[in-house]
Amino acid sequence: MWTFNAPKVSGCGIDSERIDRFLKWTQGSKENPPDFVFSKEEITHCRNSKDPAFSLCASFCAKEAFYKATGGKSFDFKGCELFANPDEKWFELKISKKIIEENNFSGGRVLIERNPLDSNEIIVILYLLQNDER
Repeated sequence: MWTFNAPKVSGCGIDSERIDRFLKWTQGSKENPPDFVFSKEEITHCRNSKDPAFSLCASFCAKEAFYKATGGKSFDFKGCELFANPDEKWFELKISKKIIEENNFSGGRVLIERNPLDSNEIIVILYLLQNDER
């Protein structure tokens, strides 16, 4: 008999954004992304990626999906970070220890897809994994 030990999902969030909204914050731009949303490490990673607007958009969408997955609880947007790469689909969401402890989950997985009907839009699905150690 085949068995599979799937992690327990404690929340799911979905978000979608147009990539071109984030062009104004890419390399060569004098305008910076909002510092209350993105960490310095995220901004650096995104601006140095193969597709900076895609990476910024994916990071923002992951934060919005995280907000939805936690039931709309207020949180520090910089407390969760996504270091996206346009060549991959699945990512680990980097979540601060404080947020993890407050919400009883062990981490998050993020799926990023371009909209098949509009390549300038991405769709992010985020799964929060339940912490079984409590």
